[in-house]
Amino acid sequence: RVFKKMCLDGKISTYIGTREFVDHVGHIDPIAAVLLIHEMDWFTENKEYKVYAEITATFRYGRDDLDVLGINFKKDLYTDAMQVYPVKGVASCTTKIQEKLLKKLGAERAFPFTFDLPAGIPSSVTLQPVKNDTSSKPCGVEYCLKTYIAKDMHEPPERKQVVDLLIKKITHAPDTQAPQPYIESAKNFMMSLTRSTSRLDLIRSGIFTVSLFTSTLRWVTSRRGQLKSSDSL
Repeated sequence: RVFKKMCLDGKISTYIGTREFVDHVGHIDPIAAVLLIHEMDWFTENKEYKVYAEITATFRYGRDDLDVLGINFKKDLYTDAMQVYPVKGVASCTTKIQEKLLKKLGAERAFPFTFDLPAGIPSSVTLQPVKNDTSSKPCGVEYCLKTYIAKDMHEPPERKQVVDLLIKKITHAPDTQAPQPYIESAKNFMMSLTRSTSRLDLIRSGIFTVSLFTSTLRWVTSRRGQLKSSDSL
């Protein structure tokens, strides 16, 4: 299966074999894609325009409707970009799917490109602030592969000449389970002689995508010294 997306004005398309890239702890699968140029004559006449590719990892910690005074509730964790067309040097295929796409689409109009993510970069996470809320963009870490037409890499492109593909970085979960994870925190208050302690325990160390899990929160109040616990899903 191959994923394809075309820009609004129909000049370029991006092909990618998978939208999920696995972190094997020792290495991360390369993000291998192919650019297809539909209107090669237009680029021949407008040689100042080039095609660039960009991969961005973004941490979103607030809804879009909360953005006020130009403050965005998101932060770019990682960004890398390259020029895909005209080709600088020799464009080589790193995966078999790229080789098959080049044979099918034609080497004259198709150009492969690859991004290698650095070690330690976070995996994709989706956090829905409100249950069953589909009106706003969820919080979490998201990855976007973008190809666009511009005169310069740092020049904002026109929206109709951009191809955005959302992809996911997932982590390989080993079969062996580590000890049950927990985190503990203690805080002193100004008007209290004792401190309040809280501890959060997860039911297991490995949690798979789209799976429910239970966490236990233990809280020792500073005034009564009583232990309170609650389970959350």
